[in-house]
Amino acid sequence: MASELYPYPAELDSDDEGSIEYDWENDSQIDDDGLSFDMDRLQIRGGSAVPGTPLSGTPPPRATRPPNNTTAHLCAPPKPLCVACKARSVYKNYVTCSLACIEKLCKDGPVDTTMCTYCHRRTKITGKDQCGETCAENAKIACLLCKVRPRNRRYHLCGKTCKSIATKSTPLILEIPKGHMTYDMVETKFKKGWSAPATRGPQPTISKIYKIIENDEFLRPYELYRQRVGPKESYSCGLCNILKTSFNVDVAKGNGAFGKAIYTSTASNKAFSFCGAAGAMLLTKVVLGKVKQVNGWNEVMSCPPGFDSVVFDRKFGTHNLNETIVYSNDAIRPVFLIIFQ
Repeated sequence: MASELYPYPAELDSDDEGSIEYDWENDSQIDDDGLSFDMDRLQIRGGSAVPGTPLSGTPPPRATRPPNNTTAHLCAPPKPLCVACKARSVYKNYVTCSLACIEKLCKDGPVDTTMCTYCHRRTKITGKDQCGETCAENAKIACLLCKVRPRNRRYHLCGKTCKSIATKSTPLILEIPKGHMTYDMVETKFKKGWSAPATRGPQPTISKIYKIIENDEFLRPYELYRQRVGPKESYSCGLCNILKTSFNVDVAKGNGAFGKAIYTSTASNKAFSFCGAAGAMLLTKVVLGKVKQVNGWNEVMSCPPGFDSVVFDRKFGTHNLNETIVYSNDAIRPVFLIIFQ
């Protein structure tokens, strides 16, 4: 059970655990040569046909031409073309014609970049990415990969198909559009974690935020470690440039205040002090397990027996300089990448 001091950040454990139920249908384009009709479901207005029974009796009269002042709708309107290939019509109410084109859309984007990035049916408003208010609102909660369907509950993607496509290219970083609910969540965490006094300078401006997508093999050691030490976690920001291999205690400097370890902080101002104005920062998820509270530097120089992490809650008035230290590579994984102007 998570404590109040170190709350469990469910919004950071999103695409990494459990199954995503809501998904793209198996929408491979139907081959015209193999097209068949289910006659058992055929309904004829004004009569009925019983499966297996031949129709008999007098044939119905030939349809007459409608009067000049009416219109006969004999054919359904043509379906729009797939936004990825522009060669075949879309499947049902999707924007693509097949699973292959869903993947193409996710990787390469639409063929026509003048169209709304959400519905792909109407042109963008000048200076905007969408065609109107409805699509602009839908885009704020859209899947970060395909961008044409709403994300599934607390997940950042819409379904298993998009997750499968994303993990084929891991490690992968997806730029999150400004105004998206995920962008706002990360930006809010950074701002709320900033406690430096105004005399230390203004709060830095975030330029871009990226979602880091990793595969199951990358995340499995973290999940096993979390199950072993318990679900108590904390989100933290840390300076790092490691996306392919995550964190590695072996390359850490041995002269740290609490020994050779991975240092993070729940105080964004503390983490920012290590990366600088034009630097990058990772918002990570960290398994704390059983925490050893310390009151000063060098109080411990390795993970204390019986504990899984060390926390040094150092403050100067309202200025928070908290440090959270873990000694296992499996205790931490990157979730979001923040770039500053």
